[in-house]
Amino acid sequence: MKSKLFKLPKNRSFNFTPRYYNEKKEQLDLKRKEIARELNISEKQDEMNLRIKDNFKLSRPKNTSSSLWSNIRLLLIFTVLLLVFYYVYINLDDALINISNSNILKAK
Repeated sequence: MKSKLFKLPKNRSFNFTPRYYNEKKEQLDLKRKEIARELNISEKQDEMNLRIKDNFKLSRPKNTSSSLWSNIRLLLIFTVLLLVFYYVYINLDDALINISNSNILKAK
């Protein structure tokens, strides 16, 4: 009785492998195959065309000027924040002294 009180039952395990079905993609693939059959284009030719397109996309220069400006902007913001926190840290003692002096004067 004591052992069943603190013993939890084991979880059931199932051998379920989830499947993903995209109906639009299946229809698109069927249309591509039909068009390829009509135009007598082999699948290897289609794969080669896709590879060529991918290579053109990779060889295109990326917009480095915008990324450069975003990095400079980020560095500028970080520097300004760092300077503000440094200024507050340096002048924190003076501000605390002024606050304590004003509280002492008000108390008198």
